Amino acid sequence: MSSILEWLVGNNVPVIFILFLTVIVFLIALYKDANTVREMLLKCKALSKKIWYFSVNRKRKKYNAVLGSAEYIKWQNLIMKTIYSPLADRFNQNADPEHQCFFAHSPYSNEKDAHKYEALCFRSINEYRYPFEELCNKRELDVRNLEGKSHKKSSRSQRAYYRMMKPVVSFPNSVGYMLKEIDLKGNFHFQAYCDVYSENIKASHILEYELFKLYKKYPRYVLCPERQQSEAKHRCLYLGADAAAFLLDLLPMRKKIHQKTADLPDGIFASGAGRKSLLSVQAIVLCKNHNGRYDVLRIRRSEHVDTKSGFIQFIPSGGFSALNSGLDFDTQYFNFSLLKAILREFLEECYGVEDFSGRKDESPEKVYVHPIIQKLLSQNEEIRFVGTAMGLITLRQELCFVIILDDPSFSEEIKQNEEAKNIIQFVPTECLSDENFWTHGLGKDELTDEMLLNCTSAALWNLVQNSNVYHEKIMAEKDKP
Repeated sequence: MSSILEWLVGNNVPVIFILFLTVIVFLIALYKDANTVREMLLKCKALSKKIWYFSVNRKRKKYNAVLGSAEYIKWQNLIMKTIYSPLADRFNQNADPEHQCFFAHSPYSNEKDAHKYEALCFRSINEYRYPFEELCNKRELDVRNLEGKSHKKSSRSQRAYYRMMKPVVSFPNSVGYMLKEIDLKGNFHFQAYCDVYSENIKASHILEYELFKLYKKYPRYVLCPERQQSEAKHRCLYLGADAAAFLLDLLPMRKKIHQKTADLPDGIFASGAGRKSLLSVQAIVLCKNHNGRYDVLRIRRSEHVDTKSGFIQFIPSGGFSALNSGLDFDTQYFNFSLLKAILREFLEECYGVEDFSGRKDESPEKVYVHPIIQKLLSQNEEIRFVGTAMGLITLRQELCFVIILDDPSFSEEIKQNEEAKNIIQFVPTECLSDENFWTHGLGKDELTDEMLLNCTSAALWNLVQNSNVYHEKIMAEKDKP
């Protein structure tokens, strides 16, 4: 072969012809030993996939490390408070006292100077019990044609964010129930429509990525209301007279959503307009221990999750989505049940049952077959609705519940799943009201468990503290000798 190439070059044969001939010879060689070549290509593909996963996982770990730092947490809380405090005040001006919202605060304190979280609490006066027919009506569900649906083309930023999160998204094409609107000043009745989980990531979760990019663009900048001589030595973002408008100009994706909800009665809090906002369910599990007091279940989130990695969370908590992997009418319609969603999350996160989502050809009713659920329902253990928590970073509403387990034997089989970094923690309710339990005696500038508590988990506990359940169960047990 080499002698032929030398002859061609020596006779001034055009280079393009030489290259063409080389390719032909190479293809003939491949044809003669196709199996070897096929194995080689598969090995190259597997190697490139490992390299890609390593690169993406490394990038995501760096991203999560910034999001979990004390400096960033304080910075983002100030941004959210600046943007949403005026909107919350406007909402409360038009609401009855019992329907007014409030910022989630530290579990141990109701003081105004307590740590505030980037979440709003909307308390329900009516503590509905399962099957929660007052909250939603299956006949109002907006079922859509998702089979073969072509979604809106993603932006460059959306593609970059989704690539980073893709390795930890187990079921990107599972059906989820997106918020249309919710009555926050009445009975909390909501309406929803169907879409796939990946669309929620690109439209709602990406708002956190947009905030992160702003932080990286202005590293260690101080947010300053106005120009002051004493602040001249610092790098400052001067917010001006309308601080919220100034910040929204720096967050174009968030601003676009605000513009689409600006003319609605309850604005961005009660509407899912301008985004694909997946509804979620979360619950405080009050598990009675053998001393007759109640424990609460919580975890530290592992790196195998697509949001709030490393943060503390009360469990169960998860998206309101379908069990089986279909996209048709039957999947969308017959999976639309709050009770089924709560019970599935309860089994997955509190008992380590394999994730139900994305299973093929399985009935949504399968959740009722599990012995734990049969025991739960047969003993009439209570599940109550206490309100909603809205995470302001991703602009998603989470429906909040309390699961009351008065039988101590429920705790015997509790086991974590892959979302937990380590074991499930049984936290006595009295510890939640102890400041030292959350701060460990560290200063305000240190990273504490108080800072690492997921904002919607903080809101969930605040709602429980303001509920009848808290007085009927927790306070009643404390008053016993």
